[in-house]
Formats: sequence, structure tokens, C-alpha cells
Amino acid sequence: MQILTTVVKNLSILSLIILLSTKITTAQEELSSDSLLLLAKKEAYTNNNYPVAIELLKKALIKSPNYSDIRVLLGRIYTFSDQIDSAKNAFDLVLKQEPNNIDAINGLYDVSYWNNLYPQAVKAADVGIQFYPDSSSFYIKKLKALLLNDDISESSKLNNLIKEKFKAEITVVQNAELAYQERKKMWDNPVTLSSDSLMILAKKEAYDNNNYPKAIALMKQAIKQSPDYKDLRILLGRLYTFSDKTDSAKNEFQKVLLKQYDDIDALSGIYDADYYVDKYDLALKTAELGINYHPDTALFYVRKAKVINAQLKPFDAIDFLEANPKILKDSAAKAYLDDLKLTNLRNRIGLSYEYVDFDKRFDEPWNFITLSYGYRTKSLGRVNARLYYADRFGSKGLQGEIEAYPTLKNVGYQYIGFAVSESPIFPRFRAGYSLFASLPRSFEGEIGFRYLRFSENTFLFTGAIGKYLGNNFYNLRSFVSPGETAWSYSFTASARLFFSDDMDDFLNLAAGTGVSPDDPVRVLFINSFANLKSYKAAISYNRVLKRKHLIGIDISWVNEEYATETWGNQFSFGLSYNIRF
Repeated sequence: MQILTTVVKNLSILSLIILLSTKITTAQEELSSDSLLLLAKKEAYTNNNYPVAIELLKKALIKSPNYSDIRVLLGRIYTFSDQIDSAKNAFDLVLKQEPNNIDAINGLYDVSYWNNLYPQAVKAADVGIQFYPDSSSFYIKKLKALLLNDDISESSKLNNLIKEKFKAEITVVQNAELAYQERKKMWDNPVTLSSDSLMILAKKEAYDNNNYPKAIALMKQAIKQSPDYKDLRILLGRLYTFSDKTDSAKNEFQKVLLKQYDDIDALSGIYDADYYVDKYDLALKTAELGINYHPDTALFYVRKAKVINAQLKPFDAIDFLEANPKILKDSAAKAYLDDLKLTNLRNRIGLSYEYVDFDKRFDEPWNFITLSYGYRTKSLGRVNARLYYADRFGSKGLQGEIEAYPTLKNVGYQYIGFAVSESPIFPRFRAGYSLFASLPRSFEGEIGFRYLRFSENTFLFTGAIGKYLGNNFYNLRSFVSPGETAWSYSFTASARLFFSDDMDDFLNLAAGTGVSPDDPVRVLFINSFANLKSYKAAISYNRVLKRKHLIGIDISWVNEEYATETWGNQFSFGLSYNIRF
């Protein structure tokens, strides 16, 4: 026992040293939606692992359902994965909330255009023209779809309209005429591949076959035929970006900027090339350049805010957007700001009550009241403080608890908790540590320990594995306590089924055996079940009202062997209310 006590003390000291010495970055209870977005981009564009990227984005949408950039990227990756219907659905959901979202309109156009669904591409371009009648890009997109659909009459009419409507934009008129003439050559001579046809082949090689070298070669051939066709260089730059050839990508975008210094597509391409490889300082400069050239366009303000947020300064990102109220008239910018604020709400106050009754073991029911306050800090993540009041065994007592959830960059997040009480109906001291790591294929792992001080010391190890499937999370956790004569175990399997994209809006089902040290009601029995059995089941129903109000109902049942061959039942019912602000 003396050796075990020494081990416990040493491990506790070591955990505190690790806590104090680890450089802790911006913290959240879990990876933020922006962090998941970054991980998804890396999986998609660096590792070409689209299934993992899709699961990460689904997880991000649970946290930030109205974050249009996440859903747009999901649509893009579905497009790359040849999941056409899923891609269209993702873009349609964005457009349902934001009918003028330019990224979603472009995504809907691209998934149709790249899959040779030219009539649908024409319709998507018409939506863009409806909301952006003075933007030449959607007229060009519509023309390209009409040309590849071999609609000679409508192509000719639209080409003439572009010449008249955008006569002041010489490059636009030239690009339209060039595209029209290139397709006309193919009509006249079907053997010759036009630059547009080469571009289609390149997209198929890149997005269907993941053959970026061949796609790049096709684009180089297309550019030789049409060196002034801007879309060709933009796509070539994107392909270089996806191939992790940042310098080559930026070189192509720079060639476009030499002819049109403020071209939005080229500036966006340079921004993305740097942003995707975490060169945030360079991406920030490009965003600021875009703001300088397009001061009334929300796009680059949002992109600057995203860089600031990616640098783990979410509150600075919020301050920046709020300092530029003119761009918040844009629905996408306003939605991004709202999501930032909601994701980073600093305060939470809660009150809960739990009633516990027994059919045999005790004559009197137990009562528990918990008052809690949580605050999101910049150094320790969310810090929660709780005060527990208990009325059991004919005695009343209090316990104070504090816990924090700091993140470890590129790993996951941590749980660190301490609780103290002078009342005999609570442990005198409780400490815990867990490391939660994000694993491939949407798995999450946990390892850690718990220390409890009663009349004697109790030390437990914990391990868990969980997985996100769709919008739900499934988890299996175990606690193991080494003893001198026997080891005690507890196991809990749970399924968290989300009603919406809010992480606090869920139904949780759980079943297991043994006593968990994280259960404040039964923790006093943790040393009583080394040679006895117990079974448990619980259901927790939690809903979010108006994004800030949280209500919960908890029901549980325990069938326990509290003496050899003597069994009894425990029933619990709880209510809770929290408000986020």
C-alpha cells in the first residue's frame, strides 16, 4: 500500500508539472469549428483523404450549423468525391438560408459544369446573374455552359450581350469572344480540342481520378492555345495548390494580377494557397490587399477574420468584424460573425436538482443541488466552477469543484479537475486529468486518471474510445482501480444523438456496470464494489432554446449488489437549466 501511495503522489505531482509547463493555446471544451475546418482542408487538399475530411466537416456543422463556409467546403469535397447529389444538397442548404451566397452559387455551378450537367450549370449561372447582375463572372460561366451544351443560338446571343453590357471591361469581352470562337472552331472541326474541352478533361483527371500531374499537363496545353484565358490560369493555380506546390500556384495567380491587379479570383487563389498551408502571415497580407482594392466587399474582411481566428485569437477576429459594420450588411459576413460569437460565448450559469430514491438500501431519499458557472478564458479554455449541495445519510454537506479544458495544438484537448469538501458525505479531495486526442476516421481517444481521498487514497486509470458517425457520437469508457486484493472495474457505453448542429442539443443513452468516479451521487460507493456487482442505465434529454437557454431532464436506474447476494434498486430524476451569454 505504501508503494501505491507513493506512485499516486508521484503521478499527481507529475500531472501538475505537465499542466504548468505545457504551453496552452486558445482552449475550448472541444476543437472549434474553425479548427475542424482547417483539419478537413488538410485532409482533403494535402492527404487527398476525402472521407475523413467529410466526417470532420460534419462534426464541425454540429457545433456551428449556420457556418456557411463549412457547408460550402463540404459541398466542394462531395464534388471532388463524385457524390453529386450530396454536393448539390450541401450547396442548396446554404442557398436556402443565404440565397445570394456567392460561394454556394459557384459551387452549385461547378458541380453541374464539371459533371457535364450543362443545363443545370446554366440555371446556377442564372441565379448568380439574378443576384449579381453587374458581375461579369456569371455571364462568362453561363456562356461556357451554353457552349459546351452546344446551344449555338443562345451562346451567340449571350456573347453579343456580354460585348454590349461589359464593353468597358475589355478583358471580359475578349475572354467571352475567345471562348465562343474556340467552341465554334470545334463545331467547325470536331477533331480539334478547345481550351475549354482541355479544361474539362483536366477537372476530371484532378477531381475524379486524383491525377493532378496529368491535369496540370492538360491545363498547360490549354494555356498554350489560349494564353489570355484567365479561367485557365486560375484553375492551374488551384491545381498547383491542391498538389502542395504553393509557389507554382501563386506564380499563376500573379500572372493574372499583372493584367488585372485587383482580380478577386486571383487574390483569393493566393490567399487560399497560403492559408491552406498555415502561412497565416502571408494570407493576412493578401486579405488586407483585397480589402484595400475592394473596400466595400465583405469577402476579404471575412477572410482576414478567419486568419485571425486560425491564429487562435477568436476574440480579436470578432472585434475586427465589429469594427467594420458596413460589411455586416452582407449575410455571409454577418453569419460568420454570429457563429464566431456563439462558438466563443464566454459565460454560462446553471442550476440543477437531482432526486435519488432507493427501494431497499436506504429509507430516506437523497437530494442534490448544483450551482455552476463557466467562463471561457484565453489561456485555460473553458473553466467551470461548481458548488454541490447534498442531503443524504441524514447529513447535509457542500463540495466545491473547479475544472478546465485546455487544448493541445494539433492533438486535442485536456480535462483537469479538482474538488474539495470538509463534509463526510463527499470525498475530501478529488483530482482528475484526461487527454482527449482526435484520431483518424473521426475517432476520439481518451486516457487519464482520477484520484479520490476518503479515509484512504483511491487511484483510478481511465481510457475511452469514441467515434462520430454522421451527427451522432458513440463512446465506450472504462475506469480501472488497482487494489491490494482485487482490482475494480467500471464500464459505460453511451450514444449521444444530436437533434441539431448544436453540441448541447442531444439525447444521451448510457448503460454499464460499476461506479464511475465522475458520478457525484455514487462516488462514495466506489470502494464497495470490488467484489460486488452493479448495473446501470440512464437517459439524458437536453434541448437548446433560442440558442442560449439550455434545459435538461435526466433519469437513471441502478441495480446494485450492496451486500453479498443482496440486491436493491436506485432511481434518480434530475432537472437542469443553463443560460449562455
